[in-house]
Amino acid sequence: MKIAFDYQIFSQQSYGGISRYYNTLASNLSRLDQDISIFAGIHRNKYLSSLPKSLVRGYELPKYPLRSTKLFLLANHYLTNYQINQWSPDLIHETYYSIFKPTFNHLPRIVTAYDMVHELFPRQFKKKELITQRKKSSFDRADHIISISHNTKKDLIDGYIHFSKKEQLNLTLKKHFFKQDKLVLLEIEVLNLENLRWEKSQTKDLFPHLYSILKLKNVKNVFKIILNSDGTHKLPSNLQ
Repeated sequence: MKIAFDYQIFSQQSYGGISRYYNTLASNLSRLDQDISIFAGIHRNKYLSSLPKSLVRGYELPKYPLRSTKLFLLANHYLTNYQINQWSPDLIHETYYSIFKPTFNHLPRIVTAYDMVHELFPRQFKKKELITQRKKSSFDRADHIISISHNTKKDLIDGYIHFSKKEQLNLTLKKHFFKQDKLVLLEIEVLNLENLRWEKSQTKDLFPHLYSILKLKNVKNVFKIILNSDGTHKLPSNLQ
């Protein structure tokens, strides 16, 4: 199968988790005998140089001139659209949420959902930083959406923030965060929360779900969670 990855994230990140994700994904798919091509355009990403040259179509600049990223995005949009059309892939994997309307609507498209932070906490971002509308447009045109975690999938499908009571924390950590490191725990003051609902889970236990914005003033404490060697977690002593 011929799979094309577009230019977007490689024009926006020199380093970062999202571009590293696509670097690893393209490499692994290539090892599975898939025909992979990253149409990076005139990019600034440092991870692409670690891939075989046959996988990457583009030219790396050390960095973009100040305030020129949007200009490079526009140039790469037209340049790589032409290249992709010439290559005739079986599907396109968009690497971010496009500013510009894509072409080749007849081709199947895949989009990856990384998180729903902008949608859950919109007041924590400047207006120009919000990507909700671009994200929605990407999801609407996608034939398949990949979520990088079960929690992102649940946020995407459910449309609410999942909370747990103190006595439910160990179960939540075991089921949804097993072996995950660098976790933090937020203690939330729920008395003044709007649209907090207690709903049954698959185990029939009642869990609190917030169907509105979580404001910083409702965060009482932040705790670090320690990852044990067996993949379980150690809670702070006052929460055990």
